[in-house]
Amino acid sequence: HALVDYTLNTKHKTSIAILYESSTWGNNLLSTLTKRLADNGITPVATASYAQGTVETEDAIKIINKSSPNVIFCLAQPRPAYCFISSALNVGLHECLFMGLSQLAVIQKLLKTARGLDLIVTSVVPNVKNSTLLIVAEYKKTMQSYLVYRDDSPFYLESFITMALFEACLKKVTGPITLSAIIKACESFEATTFKGIKISFNSADRSLSSAVWINSGIDRDWIAY
Repeated sequence: HALVDYTLNTKHKTSIAILYESSTWGNNLLSTLTKRLADNGITPVATASYAQGTVETEDAIKIINKSSPNVIFCLAQPRPAYCFISSALNVGLHECLFMGLSQLAVIQKLLKTARGLDLIVTSVVPNVKNSTLLIVAEYKKTMQSYLVYRDDSPFYLESFITMALFEACLKKVTGPITLSAIIKACESFEATTFKGIKISFNSADRSLSSAVWINSGIDRDWIAY
Protein backbone atom coordinates (compact mmCIF):
# COMPACT_ATOMS: atom_id res chain seq x y z
CA HIS A 1 0.00 0.00 0.00
CA ALA A 2 2.78 2.43 0.93
CA LEU A 3 4.74 1.76 -2.25
CA VAL A 4 1.67 2.24 -4.43
CA ASP A 5 0.76 5.48 -2.68
CA TYR A 6 4.35 6.72 -2.96
CA THR A 7 4.46 5.84 -6.67
CA LEU A 8 1.18 7.47 -7.62
CA ASN A 9 0.92 10.41 -5.24
CA THR A 10 4.52 11.39 -4.52
CA LYS A 11 6.33 10.42 -7.70
CA HIS A 12 3.23 10.77 -9.94
CA LYS A 13 4.17 7.73 -12.03
CA THR A 14 1.50 5.54 -13.61
CA SER A 15 3.29 3.42 -16.23
CA ILE A 16 3.99 0.44 -14.00
CA ALA A 17 5.52 -2.95 -14.77
CA ILE A 18 5.86 -5.87 -12.36
CA LEU A 19 8.53 -8.54 -11.98
CA TYR A 20 7.48 -11.36 -9.69
CA GLU A 21 8.68 -14.76 -8.58
CA SER A 22 6.72 -17.69 -9.98
CA SER A 23 5.81 -19.22 -6.62
CA THR A 24 3.00 -19.12 -4.08
CA TRP A 25 4.81 -16.25 -2.34
CA GLY A 26 5.26 -14.29 -5.56
CA ASN A 27 1.75 -14.97 -6.87
CA ASN A 28 0.23 -13.77 -3.59
CA LEU A 29 2.24 -10.56 -3.74
CA LEU A 30 1.31 -10.06 -7.39
CA SER A 31 -2.38 -10.48 -6.58
CA THR A 32 -2.17 -7.96 -3.73
CA LEU A 33 -0.24 -5.42 -5.80
CA THR A 34 -2.48 -5.63 -8.88
CA LYS A 35 -5.52 -5.18 -6.65
CA ARG A 36 -3.98 -2.10 -5.00
CA LEU A 37 -3.23 -0.67 -8.43
CA ALA A 38 -6.74 -1.50 -9.72
CA ASP A 39 -8.25 0.30 -6.72
CA ASN A 40 -6.42 3.37 -8.00
CA GLY A 41 -7.50 2.84 -11.63
CA ILE A 42 -4.11 1.53 -12.78
CA THR A 43 -3.47 -1.54 -14.92
CA PRO A 44 0.17 -2.70 -15.20
CA VAL A 45 1.69 -2.14 -18.64
CA ALA A 46 3.60 -5.43 -18.30
CA THR A 47 3.84 -8.36 -15.92
CA ALA A 48 6.62 -10.94 -16.09
CA SER A 49 7.96 -13.69 -13.86
CA TYR A 50 11.12 -15.64 -13.17
CA ALA A 51 11.34 -19.23 -11.91
CA GLN A 52 11.64 -19.74 -8.18
CA GLY A 53 15.17 -20.58 -7.05
CA THR A 54 16.81 -19.14 -10.17
CA VAL A 55 18.26 -15.84 -11.38
CA GLU A 56 16.96 -16.38 -14.92
CA THR A 57 15.29 -13.03 -15.61
CA GLU A 58 16.23 -12.53 -19.28
CA ASP A 59 12.76 -13.31 -20.62
CA ALA A 60 11.18 -11.01 -18.03
CA ILE A 61 13.48 -8.18 -19.11
CA LYS A 62 12.45 -8.60 -22.75
CA ILE A 63 8.74 -8.50 -21.86
CA ILE A 64 9.04 -5.50 -19.55
CA ASN A 65 11.40 -3.54 -21.79
CA LYS A 66 8.86 -3.60 -24.66
CA SER A 67 6.35 -1.68 -22.51
CA SER A 68 8.75 1.19 -21.66
CA PRO A 69 7.55 1.58 -18.03
CA ASN A 70 8.64 4.37 -15.72
CA VAL A 71 8.28 2.21 -12.58
CA ILE A 72 9.14 -1.45 -12.03
CA PHE A 73 7.96 -3.28 -8.92
CA CYS A 74 10.35 -6.12 -8.10
CA LEU A 75 8.46 -8.77 -6.12
CA ALA A 76 11.61 -10.86 -6.01
CA GLN A 77 14.30 -12.31 -3.81
CA PRO A 78 17.56 -10.32 -3.53
CA ARG A 79 19.77 -12.28 -5.97
CA PRO A 80 17.32 -12.44 -8.90
CA ALA A 81 16.27 -8.85 -8.20
CA TYR A 82 19.89 -7.69 -8.44
CA CYS A 83 20.44 -9.64 -11.66
CA PHE A 84 17.23 -8.29 -13.15
CA ILE A 85 17.89 -4.66 -12.24
CA SER A 86 21.49 -4.78 -13.49
CA SER A 87 20.37 -6.24 -16.82
CA ALA A 88 17.44 -3.82 -17.05
CA LEU A 89 19.83 -0.90 -16.76
CA ASN A 90 21.96 -2.41 -19.50
CA VAL A 91 19.03 -2.46 -21.95
CA GLY A 92 18.17 1.19 -21.32
CA LEU A 93 15.71 1.15 -18.43
CA HIS A 94 17.90 3.49 -16.38
CA GLU A 95 15.15 6.15 -16.19
CA CYS A 96 12.84 3.78 -14.28
CA LEU A 97 12.13 3.81 -10.59
CA PHE A 98 12.82 0.37 -9.13
CA MET A 99 10.76 -0.60 -6.08
CA GLY A 100 10.74 -3.59 -3.77
CA LEU A 101 9.83 -4.93 -0.37
CA SER A 102 12.05 -4.86 2.69
CA GLN A 103 14.09 -7.98 1.87
CA LEU A 104 15.69 -6.06 -1.02
CA ALA A 105 17.33 -3.62 1.42
CA VAL A 106 20.35 -5.97 1.41
CA ILE A 107 21.15 -5.03 -2.21
CA GLN A 108 20.52 -1.29 -1.89
CA LYS A 109 24.13 -0.31 -1.19
CA LEU A 110 25.48 -2.74 -3.78
CA LEU A 111 23.27 -1.25 -6.51
CA LYS A 112 24.14 2.29 -5.45
CA THR A 113 27.88 1.56 -5.46
CA ALA A 114 27.99 -0.56 -8.61
CA ARG A 115 25.31 1.12 -10.74
CA GLY A 116 24.50 4.46 -9.10
CA LEU A 117 20.88 3.37 -8.62
CA ASP A 118 18.69 4.27 -5.65
CA LEU A 119 16.48 1.22 -5.07
CA ILE A 120 13.31 2.15 -3.19
CA VAL A 121 12.15 -0.34 -0.56
CA THR A 122 9.82 -0.55 2.41
CA SER A 123 10.91 -0.83 6.02
CA VAL A 124 8.93 -1.68 9.16
CA VAL A 125 11.43 0.25 11.30
CA PRO A 126 12.57 3.90 11.08
CA ASN A 127 15.86 5.18 9.69
CA VAL A 128 18.55 4.62 12.33
CA LYS A 129 20.53 7.67 11.23
CA ASN A 130 17.95 10.37 11.95
CA SER A 131 15.30 8.79 14.18
CA THR A 132 14.77 10.38 17.62
CA LEU A 133 12.83 7.42 19.06
CA LEU A 134 14.01 6.14 22.44
CA ILE A 135 14.24 2.56 21.14
CA VAL A 136 16.61 3.72 18.39
CA ALA A 137 18.80 5.56 20.90
CA GLU A 138 19.01 2.39 22.99
CA TYR A 139 19.81 0.37 19.88
CA LYS A 140 22.64 2.71 18.87
CA LYS A 141 24.17 2.58 22.34
CA THR A 142 23.95 -1.21 22.48
CA MET A 143 25.35 -1.75 18.99
CA GLN A 144 28.33 0.60 19.24
CA SER A 145 30.47 -2.37 20.24
CA TYR A 146 29.29 -4.53 17.35
CA LEU A 147 29.04 -2.29 14.28
CA VAL A 148 32.49 -0.74 14.16
CA TYR A 149 33.63 -2.81 11.17
CA ARG A 150 30.34 -3.65 9.46
CA ASP A 151 27.46 -1.80 7.83
CA ASP A 152 24.32 -1.15 9.81
CA SER A 153 21.03 -2.67 8.64
CA PRO A 154 17.33 -2.06 9.30
CA PHE A 155 17.13 -5.79 10.05
CA TYR A 156 19.43 -5.33 13.05
CA LEU A 157 17.07 -2.69 14.45
CA GLU A 158 14.04 -4.85 13.67
CA SER A 159 15.58 -7.72 15.64
CA PHE A 160 16.48 -5.39 18.51
CA ILE A 161 12.90 -4.09 18.73
CA THR A 162 11.55 -7.64 18.59
CA MET A 163 13.72 -8.71 21.51
CA ALA A 164 12.84 -5.58 23.50
CA LEU A 165 9.13 -6.26 22.98
CA PHE A 166 9.59 -9.89 23.95
CA GLU A 167 11.29 -8.80 27.17
CA ALA A 168 8.40 -6.42 27.87
CA CYS A 169 5.93 -9.26 27.30
CA LEU A 170 7.79 -11.51 29.75
CA LYS A 171 7.60 -8.78 32.39
CA LYS A 172 3.83 -8.61 31.92
CA VAL A 173 3.39 -12.30 32.66
CA THR A 174 2.14 -13.08 36.16
CA GLY A 175 2.69 -16.60 37.37
CA PRO A 176 4.42 -19.36 35.38
CA ILE A 177 5.93 -18.33 32.05
CA THR A 178 4.17 -20.51 29.48
CA LEU A 179 3.56 -20.10 25.75
CA SER A 180 -0.11 -19.23 26.32
CA ALA A 181 0.85 -16.69 28.99
CA ILE A 182 3.34 -15.01 26.66
CA ILE A 183 0.75 -14.87 23.85
CA LYS A 184 -1.79 -13.35 26.22
CA ALA A 185 0.77 -10.73 27.29
CA CYS A 186 1.46 -9.83 23.65
CA GLU A 187 -2.26 -9.48 23.00
CA SER A 188 -2.64 -7.14 25.99
CA PHE A 189 -0.87 -4.21 24.31
CA GLU A 190 -3.63 -1.73 23.43
CA ALA A 191 -2.99 1.73 21.96
CA THR A 192 0.22 2.34 23.87
CA THR A 193 3.63 3.79 23.11
CA PHE A 194 6.60 1.50 23.61
CA LYS A 195 9.86 3.46 23.76
CA GLY A 196 8.55 5.86 21.13
CA ILE A 197 6.83 3.30 18.93
CA LYS A 198 3.03 3.28 18.77
CA ILE A 199 1.80 -0.28 19.19
CA SER A 200 -1.59 -1.89 19.57
CA PHE A 201 -2.54 -5.53 19.12
CA ASN A 202 -4.59 -6.08 15.96
CA SER A 203 -6.60 -9.29 16.24
CA ALA A 204 -7.27 -9.36 12.48
CA ASP A 205 -3.65 -9.86 11.41
CA ARG A 206 -2.20 -10.50 14.88
CA SER A 207 0.31 -7.67 14.59
CA LEU A 208 1.46 -5.09 17.11
CA SER A 209 2.35 -2.35 14.64
CA SER A 210 1.23 -1.34 11.16
CA ALA A 211 3.86 1.39 10.74
CA VAL A 212 5.94 1.35 7.57
CA TRP A 213 8.54 3.65 6.07
CA ILE A 214 9.61 4.21 2.48
CA ASN A 215 13.38 3.80 2.36
CA SER A 216 14.06 5.86 -0.74
CA GLY A 217 17.75 5.12 -1.06
CA ILE A 218 21.19 5.32 0.49
CA ASP A 219 21.66 8.59 2.43
CA ARG A 220 18.15 9.75 1.53
CA ASP A 221 15.37 10.72 3.92
CA TRP A 222 12.76 8.06 4.63
CA ILE A 223 9.01 8.74 4.49
CA ALA A 224 6.74 7.49 7.27
CA TYR A 225 3.32 5.99 6.43
